[in-house]
Amino acid sequence: MQLIQHSTPIDVLDDDCLLNTFRLCRPPLLNGDEDHNDRILWGPAWNSERWWYKLTHVCRRWRHLILGYASHLGICLLCAPGTPVADMLAHSPPFPIVIDHFHTDHGDHMTANDVEGIILALEHRNRVRRIRLRTSFLMMEKVSIPMDGEFPMLEFLCIEPLQNMNFQFPKTFQVPQLRHLILTNFTCPIGSPLLSAAMGLVGLSLVNIPPSTYFQPEELLHRVSHMPQLESLWIGFALIHPRHDVDLRVIHMDNATHITLPHLRFFQFRGSNAYSEALLSRITAPRLEAVRIAFWEERAFSVPCLLQFMSTSQYLRLGSAVLSFNVVGAMLSLHPHWKVKVSVFDMFVEDRPEHRVSNAAQILNALSPLFSSVVELLLDYRDNQSSPELQNEAEPTNWRLLLRSFNNLKTLFVASSVVEKLSRSLLLDDGEPPDDLLPELKELAYSPSDANADAFTGFIDARQNAGHPVTLVHLKAAVSNPFFGPGS
Repeated sequence: MQLIQHSTPIDVLDDDCLLNTFRLCRPPLLNGDEDHNDRILWGPAWNSERWWYKLTHVCRRWRHLILGYASHLGICLLCAPGTPVADMLAHSPPFPIVIDHFHTDHGDHMTANDVEGIILALEHRNRVRRIRLRTSFLMMEKVSIPMDGEFPMLEFLCIEPLQNMNFQFPKTFQVPQLRHLILTNFTCPIGSPLLSAAMGLVGLSLVNIPPSTYFQPEELLHRVSHMPQLESLWIGFALIHPRHDVDLRVIHMDNATHITLPHLRFFQFRGSNAYSEALLSRITAPRLEAVRIAFWEERAFSVPCLLQFMSTSQYLRLGSAVLSFNVVGAMLSLHPHWKVKVSVFDMFVEDRPEHRVSNAAQILNALSPLFSSVVELLLDYRDNQSSPELQNEAEPTNWRLLLRSFNNLKTLFVASSVVEKLSRSLLLDDGEPPDDLLPELKELAYSPSDANADAFTGFIDARQNAGHPVTLVHLKAAVSNPFFGPGS
């Protein structure tokens, strides 16, 4: 029997079907993370803007259709390292321009030809849509010369000098449609005309702010209050050693205005606990979806304003937690569920090894109302075992205080590195489990070895005798991936 093959040539598709197909071929900007400014700056390369090049070479019809509906398809010309910009501008339609010279290795690879190309592209200011630059002060001065007027299409501006620099944008530089502004290592005062004019910002990131540009929370609140569409806010101060050389005290803000950011979904901060509390005490963000906090090394922490700031949102979903310790500090990540790898709350506390667990316990205990819905927790701990100052960190009281922050915990995953420390903390000196420690716990999971096979036997037996049984789950492999279910 002869087989009849049926084929449907793509030519039978009408223009609308083809255009919809082409739109699906276009990679979303930075994998759809336009709202997270850190991913805009350090995310995937913007060279995905060349997605349409090959499609235009398939056939004449496709070429005419793509070029004829360039605006509908969001087509741009890319000015990147090595691009022959003069030829591109001379032989291409007047499409919007994307300028991207951002090397992920933090080196200055910008050549004289690259600078010439950037200057040529910037001269078409009515067409420039996005700018992302990481370069030296000298190169930045050269490419800023043509930035002396209005850029009516510019939506993204990301600048990261390779070192802190006192660079000022031209006073005539205007960006009425700017949506995302990211300045890193930038000596840009909070009163910069650029910030004053950027009232339509959706994302604002001032990262690695040098001491010379230190500003008070009240000044930042004043600027942000004029950005009603703000969805992403990231403020990060450069870490200073030794810190006593610079006065970074927070002035009391009795008369500061309380502001509501109705669209804020992402907040990130790095700096002192005092600054964070002063700032968050005056902000309400009802649509908050994700928070990242990194605190400098300090001897005492107080976080009531952080707790209040997060408690006002109905969009934070917290179900699983990962708490890990290493030689530089403690890191907590919260997720809606163990199947969701994207965290909604991250907190890093830089600290000396001898204070990691005690300070983490102090902060987590204060934030414990947030953890009422957390039912899964992974604990991990990495240290220098030969360090004598870590003896106090092994104190069971520190670990018990930490665990009491998760009173509704159902499943506890324990990494091999923390089995010994934790097993000694789950029982009192008389061999009985504390009545108020993990009252809802149902499963304790870890990967047993010859050295720790019986580590939790006393705890399991004691909970059984107390009428609150806990199932011991032996995992097939060492706990390394926090995103798994019991018995995996």
